[in-house]
Amino acid sequence: RNGTLPDGSCALDDALPTDSFSLSHTQRMLHLAGASYCSSSEVTSWACGQHCEAISGITDISFIDHPSQVLTAFVAYDAVQESAVVSFRGTVSTSITDWAHDLSFTKTKPIAQYPNAAVHHGFWDAWKDLEADVLVPLKAVLTKYGTNDVQVTGHSMGASIA
Repeated sequence: RNGTLPDGSCALDDALPTDSFSLSHTQRMLHLAGASYCSSSEVTSWACGQHCEAISGITDISFIDHPSQVLTAFVAYDAVQESAVVSFRGTVSTSITDWAHDLSFTKTKPIAQYPNAAVHHGFWDAWKDLEADVLVPLKAVLTKYGTNDVQVTGHSMGASIA
């Protein structure tokens, strides 16, 4: 499209198909996001209750925990989707650190090749805290399964990091 969009707006290509929504895929991603709130042992054994019971085929799970920043995520292989998955936990309501990330809403432009791309400062900082620990197992899963497909999900702040 020509021109620029106001900050906070979104534009979709008119040529995008309207029949591409999949409720089952959306529910799968919802359960992957929900599982990110479970403990490390529950996620790595894929025994986290309703979210883990709802979907099968999740293997090679690496749980990432940054307790000082109150951030967690996991990386895994999804044999059903034949892709790597990354799931980020959202805001923990009792965490002052999480609320500080949420409320650090000034924008930063951290990507030199995209000088006009502005990012929420707190969410960018949260991603940078997790980045190295997410990328190592992600690259391992991609290599092991010979795929380049990565699906990313999260809830609340986790969705913003995703």
